[in-house]
Amino acid sequence: MVDKIEVLDEFGDVLKTVKVREDQDGFEGVCWEGVVLFGAQLAGANFKEADLYSAILADAKLDYANFEGAQLQGANLTDASCIGASFRGADLGRDSFGHGARLQGANLTKAILNRAKLDGAEYDDRTVFPKGFYPPSHGMVEMETEPDDE
Repeated sequence: MVDKIEVLDEFGDVLKTVKVREDQDGFEGVCWEGVVLFGAQLAGANFKEADLYSAILADAKLDYANFEGAQLQGANLTDASCIGASFRGADLGRDSFGHGARLQGANLTKAILNRAKLDGAEYDDRTVFPKGFYPPSHGMVEMETEPDDE
């Protein structure tokens, strides 16, 4: 049996309808390379082992989502809320074009970043990290905040 999950934006409009197997846990293992989910409401969603290469998740609500082992190279998470999300073992590093995930303005408060590949991931002075997290020691690149973003 196949179920459908609707991905909504903050206004309740459907951004994407996804067919999932009955035995599938949320979006676990989906291949959504380059998917555009700007402003999606995906708090608590399971993206374990998902392929989100170059996905656009900017301004998305991803609090307590599970990205364990996910491929997020080149993904855009600008201004996304990722409070308490797990990125354990996820790859947010450089894609084939040399671009890391964009985390400018993302809220990563209490995010789990153990074993996450962050080399080349971008952040700015608006990005909120877990207490005690030091981005340069993980190979992250600080970008200047754009004047429009301030």
